[in-house]
Formats: sequence, C-alpha cells, structure tokens
Amino acid sequence: MTQIARTGQAVTGNLVTFDIGWDEDLTGNESVLWSMVITSPDGEETVQLGYQVIDDAFVAQFVNDWTTGREQKVDMNADIRDREITVRFPADIVGVAAEWPTWRAVINVNGTAVAERDST
Repeated sequence: MTQIARTGQAVTGNLVTFDIGWDEDLTGNESVLWSMVITSPDGEETVQLGYQVIDDAFVAQFVNDWTTGREQKVDMNADIRDREITVRFPADIVGVAAEWPTWRAVINVNGTAVAERDST
C-alpha cells in the first residue's frame, strides 16, 4: 500500500507551494491525482489544490473551492521527480490555502484515495 512519506507547504511571494513524497512507484497507473485539502480553523472554508496526470501525461492543475463549488484551472507549474511532486499556485486565487491552517495531503490512483496524511 502506498504511503505518503513526507509533505511540505510554503507561501513565498505570489506563490503557494505544496510538496508530497511517497514510497511506491505510481507510474503506469491510468490516473493519478495529488492534492492538498486545506480547511480554515472554523471549518467553514475548504479548498483543494490539485495536480492530475493520466497515463503519465499532464491533465490539469486546479484550485477547487469546496465552499463555493468554484473550480479554477491554472497553468501547469509543477515538478515531478522520483516519488516526489512540487506544485505551485498563484497565491491570489487559493483562498484559505494561503494561510495553511489545517490540511490533508491525498494521493488518488484511478479514482480511489490510496494514501492520506493530515497536518495534525
């Protein structure tokens, strides 16, 4: 079973960045989605930052505001290395994610969550 080995996040200038590292090879899967789900301290706002590939080819990078239902696609701005991804988003569109109060890293493979890790 895949496990998330490490996570990280940062806000630098006009970018919000997340990193996820995992322990098993994910190549060759039909669809892989890496995401951070960020929730405000009062639980009233939730934002998902995501990056998806299908057959190892880029499909989408997006900000999904679960509070309003609005999803915004952004230009690809990510680096995938051996079992690690770093994804960058414009800070002005990520809402509560700029503050990183509480977050969960999630890896979905072929539509199923295979690994999750909370910030707490």
